[in-house]
Amino acid sequence: MGFSLSPQDWKAGAPLGAAVTPDGIRFAVRSGAAERAWVCLFDGERETRLDLQPAGEGVYARFVPGLKDGTRYGFRADGPYAPEKGLWFDRQKLLVDPYAVEIDRPYAYDARLAARRGEGGDTAPLMPKAVARALPAPLPARPLLFEPCGLIYELPVKAFSMRHPGVPEKDRGTLRALKAPAVIDHLKKLGVSAVELMPVAAWIDERHLPPLGLTNAWGYNPVVPMALDPRLCPGGVAELAWTVARLHEAGIGVILDIVLNHTAESDEFGSSRINTRGASETALTISTTCLRAGLKVYTGAIGSGSRTTCCWRGGTQGSEPSGRRNPAGESPGARKSLPRRKRHFSLRQRRWPRPTAAAFQRWMGRT
Repeated sequence: MGFSLSPQDWKAGAPLGAAVTPDGIRFAVRSGAAERAWVCLFDGERETRLDLQPAGEGVYARFVPGLKDGTRYGFRADGPYAPEKGLWFDRQKLLVDPYAVEIDRPYAYDARLAARRGEGGDTAPLMPKAVARALPAPLPARPLLFEPCGLIYELPVKAFSMRHPGVPEKDRGTLRALKAPAVIDHLKKLGVSAVELMPVAAWIDERHLPPLGLTNAWGYNPVVPMALDPRLCPGGVAELAWTVARLHEAGIGVILDIVLNHTAESDEFGSSRINTRGASETALTISTTCLRAGLKVYTGAIGSGSRTTCCWRGGTQGSEPSGRRNPAGESPGARKSLPRRKRHFSLRQRRWPRPTAAAFQRWMGRT
């Protein structure tokens, strides 16, 4: 197997991650502050590290001829270690590809994933590996099955199916369960227009759960947004496609609930060096850095409808969901210091106005 050091294989605007071609695989990862980056290839537990080369626009890339579909890999990056500036580089931390479409096993929280540089040892044995896959051609667009005023059934796949008597035992807890005739008959009897699947992308437990003997059951703590969690979808993308096709045949649409407002990297004490932060905090599209009492605190979890604050020299710039207000110069923790009565009033102001019965009937087209 030969190795090509030609970063010209990656062009501006080309996909990041692992691109499988008939001749090999092109790896590309973005890091605006890294001084060095590697792609790590795994054969069992044996690791081969290959330097990635700067390819412009903060991207490090390399084409490796001879690699095939199914190659297991990860990334490492090295550079300055300055957590107070959002820089967490540590070559001992194996990083999952943010653009991975498959991982080889589920994530399990371990405190060593958040250890400071030089303290936790190599994390490769703790980390699932990304699996390079040649993606199928996109399916042609189809008319939406869901219509306005239809019924959406929000569905946690595991909880819905684990004890369902009409689901084969081997399929319980997985997406395959939704193809069972008993499940489809039940949904049609209810008049369901579309099922909304609660997150099925790969996630990891929050750090406070394992000591309590608990796990994250709903998946709202994502690591890799485009890789399906092997616990829910052991058959990968093909299994999801088959399930969606069967539901479509029954006239039921499918909505995927995805989490884009936070990642499992959490704050500085969480699993904070497993993905994008280990490559470069500044590479994140949404920075979860906030300013509190003059210190930078990495919340990682923005929370539904919460405020995103990006810290820059000379002040803060905030972006909030539409309809939400933020007094100029207010830090995220400032509202907690408001008098109880005013704080309650402020929260009430952010709620959507309650629709009247007449307005609801007009919306439903019944008047």
